[in-house]
Amino acid sequence: MIFEDELISKGEVGGREAAGHLWNSVTEFVRENISIPSDYKIVARVYANLKGLGDVCSRSGIVERPDMIENFARGFTGSKQLFDFVDVRLSLAEPARFRLML
Repeated sequence: MIFEDELISKGEVGGREAAGHLWNSVTEFVRENISIPSDYKIVARVYANLKGLGDVCSRSGIVERPDMIENFARGFTGSKQLFDFVDVRLSLAEPARFRLML
């Protein structure tokens, strides 16, 4: 998982914190390493099967309940304008690989 277990276990609050950390890290990297105009946009899109991820994280003790992953995703998505957590819940009707095609 690309996010720290401690943040995931905080649910929605942890999602907001994770988005803030990511935003700050990218902003610092750009400022120190890339010469671009200051009005750039940061876009973060995370694709995950939230139900499956919640089940795995619950079984492994990262979260108390599987739905905390959805809360984490909601916090991440709601904290920054161009940050999204996309649920690619697998189904027979629409496999995830079709959702990821451009």
